[in-house]
Amino acid sequence: MKKIDDMVFKIKADFLKALAHPARLQVIEYLKNGEASVGKLVQALGIEQSSLSRHLATLRDLGVLSARQEKTNVYYALQDHDIFKVLGLPGFEWAPPMGCGSGGPRQRAGVRGLREQRLLASLYPFGMKNCIERGTCDG
Repeated sequence: MKKIDDMVFKIKADFLKALAHPARLQVIEYLKNGEASVGKLVQALGIEQSSLSRHLATLRDLGVLSARQEKTNVYYALQDHDIFKVLGLPGFEWAPPMGCGSGGPRQRAGVRGLREQRLLASLYPFGMKNCIERGTCDG
């Protein structure tokens, strides 16, 4: 039984490790509203096409994205919106405080509540707590 559990955890860890790249998370965020061509993704996300193609292939191989070709264009879409349950981020709209330079997907307007501050503190445990409490990493 232990060996099977180890294998399951290894598969889960490999899956999460493959998701653990800001560009891949940006792609998932962008595609939550529908499919897009590679060209549209390049333009919207500002990622070079060669780099983006590698990330798209990784997400497709994971089963997160589906792809279809129409003439010379390739269109990508989320295979299953349940990916947001895996990520555990409702709406996937968190970001570190302005000035922290971590490049989260989107800075939400308004003041963060205590719950969100705690979430951010848990995501950035190495010296980021003070940054989060101050709302900036400058000075």
